[in-house]
Amino acid sequence: MIQTARVSLCLSFCLVALLMAALRLAPPASAAPLAQCPPKLYFTYVPPYGSFEDLWGGVDCVQPANYKVAVYILVNGGWWTKPTFAEPLTPIRADGTWTADITTGGNDQNATRIAAFLVPNGYTPPPMNGGPDLPIVLYQTAVDYIDLPRGPLQVTITIYPTRTRTATTTPAT
Repeated sequence: MIQTARVSLCLSFCLVALLMAALRLAPPASAAPLAQCPPKLYFTYVPPYGSFEDLWGGVDCVQPANYKVAVYILVNGGWWTKPTFAEPLTPIRADGTWTADITTGGNDQNATRIAAFLVPNGYTPPPMNGGPDLPIVLYQTAVDYIDLPRGPLQVTITIYPTRTRTATTTPAT
C-alpha cells in the first residue's frame, strides 16, 4: 500500500514537472511563427504636418535583418526618395523598429502623403525626384506597404451674425 502510494505520488510529480516544462517551452499564443502570419509594416509615429521630426515604424512577421524600408514623401504634387538618394533604404533594427528622416531638404515638412514599402535586402528602390506617381514595381516588390495622407486641416468658424474666422491646425495622429 505504501509502495503504491509512493509510485503514484512520483508519477504525479513527474507529470506536473513535464507539464510545467512544456508550458515554459511553448511560445505565447500571440507570437505566431513567422511562416504563419503575413509580413506587416506599420507606423508608430507620424510627425505632424510642418514638423521636422522623424518618422517611426515597425515590422512584424519578418526577420528584420532580411528587409529594409523604402520611404517616399509627396510634396507639392511630386514624390521624393527619403532619407536621401544616396541612402534610399532605412534599416530595420533587430527588435523590428525603424526610424526614417523624412525632412532632409526643400519643403519636406509640408509633405501631404507618406508612403513606406517593406522590401527585401538587395532590392534597389527606384529614385524619385518629384515625379507624379510612384512606380508600380514598388508595389509589386514590397511584401507590405503603407500610404498615409497628411496635411493641414482648415476649419472655418462662423460667429453669429457676420464675423468669420479661419484657423489652420494639424489633425491629431
